[in-house]
Amino acid sequence: PDPVFSDVGLSLTDAGKIVNDNPYKEPTFDHISQAYRQAVTSNTNLNIGGGSENTDYAFNLGYLNQQNVLFNGFKRINLGANLGFNLAKGLTLRNNMQAILVDEDLLSGGGRFNLTNSWPIIDFTTRDTKGFTTVKPKINENQLNPLSEREWRERSQKTTRLINNINLNYKFPRFVELDYKYGIELTHNDLNDFYNNQRIAPQSTNGFWGSTVDGSITSR
Repeated sequence: PDPVFSDVGLSLTDAGKIVNDNPYKEPTFDHISQAYRQAVTSNTNLNIGGGSENTDYAFNLGYLNQQNVLFNGFKRINLGANLGFNLAKGLTLRNNMQAILVDEDLLSGGGRFNLTNSWPIIDFTTRDTKGFTTVKPKINENQLNPLSEREWRERSQKTTRLINNINLNYKFPRFVELDYKYGIELTHNDLNDFYNNQRIAPQSTNGFWGSTVDGSITSR
């Protein structure tokens, strides 16, 4: 177990007065540099619009590609069409449609706090005797090494949303106006979350990813 101040007879008040400015004898590691990368986000948009005396239109296309600072990423495509028509004097019809497509494979990154809460002598990139990244750098804590998650877990989710709104409006010559609106939204999610069997890992009795060391599959 890690040493505590009470082991040498110090109270918390006395411990707070200690200045630890001695260098480590062992090699030290920058855990943030070990884990995080420079993430790039790109956002592209295209808009087209126009019309005539009795019609108008507007189309838009958006693409977002966002990397996660730990690993993996998030992609989203937005498609939109807004159409308006003057059907007769005082009678207009407008249809607004949107499609949103999301594709992401983000992992939980569980244990990120462990990166900033561990002794600097711990190397999070260390591999065990079988070549796997160490799952549990400190045996007496329940936090896992987030850098090992992607070796044991594969996850992806695709979401499709379709949104359509229709507005029919009629203005009488005087005072009265009729306005009808109808909207519908359809959503489809495709999730696949796979944890490998981790019994082969030397640390499997002390720490593993997922709800069971034997692995699991979630697909819906």
